Amino acid sequence: MKISHTFILRNAGPMLFIFCFYVLFFSPIIFSDRLLAFGDGLTYYLPNFYSGILLWDPLIASGFPAAADPQTMTWYPPAIVLANLTGSWNLFVMLAYMLATYFMFSYVHYLTESLTGAIVAGFAFGLSGFMSAHMDHTSIIHSAVWLPLILLAVEKIRRCGSVGWLVIGAIALCCCALAGHPQIFVYTALLCCAYVFFTGFGTSTCMRQWKFFCAGGVMLLLGFGLAALLFAPAMELGNLSLRQKLSFNEFNSYSLPADQILGLLFPYLFGGSSACPFWQPYFGLWNHGELTGYAGLTTSILAAVGIVLS
Repeated sequence: MKISHTFILRNAGPMLFIFCFYVLFFSPIIFSDRLLAFGDGLTYYLPNFYSGILLWDPLIASGFPAAADPQTMTWYPPAIVLANLTGSWNLFVMLAYMLATYFMFSYVHYLTESLTGAIVAGFAFGLSGFMSAHMDHTSIIHSAVWLPLILLAVEKIRRCGSVGWLVIGAIALCCCALAGHPQIFVYTALLCCAYVFFTGFGTSTCMRQWKFFCAGGVMLLLGFGLAALLFAPAMELGNLSLRQKLSFNEFNSYSLPADQILGLLFPYLFGGSSACPFWQPYFGLWNHGELTGYAGLTTSILAAVGIVLS
């Protein structure tokens, strides 16, 4: 796929704006010699990030196949590149928010050709409650950022029949897997399959539908194949995990309960806010951050307006 000067100029502005925004947004941390690391980010992801490509860790019990654990992000390309740079952890965390915003911006702009709508959508995704609450889980946020790029690739294939975008979509799907959170990858792959299936019926002829479905299938298979570097050892390690023996109730215990669905619209309905005079201890189920799906009041209002006007 040949990248034109027009493409570069059209995307340079949004990329620079997004980069400057997040530098300013995170400036209280990154310009104070502190780390964007706390909780699991500090105790697990940060050490693994600077360990580089570590196949076997002899310091855990009698040894541990580190590269087989998805959350070590051993084969994740951005982690491999940035881990070799001194003091790059903050940039690695920020990169998730930058990519999430830019990829969603690009996807929505391609669909709507609305610059305003694309900017709002990009920041709604990049600054959503989910992305913010999981800042200490870098495998989660880095897995999630590839979703809009995959959907953009599907749209490019559907409208242009681009082989280049088929490759980009496969690489994005692979990166989603290698980023290290299998649950997000499964959600992304399922959504991608549904997206290919339902958008495929928008093509004008049966032959074009057939070609599009085949292209979507090839993209998925190629993405899965590239990620086999992680999948093969991870499946073997997973069979040795204690979580293989979880009961259904244990497996289901961390899901979003039906009686807390309103938290998607009112994030502090069950307490947890630090703002006075509204502060109340969190009294919902197990963990406020893990159950956060709030996307912002502006996003909710615009979504409602869009539904009414569509």
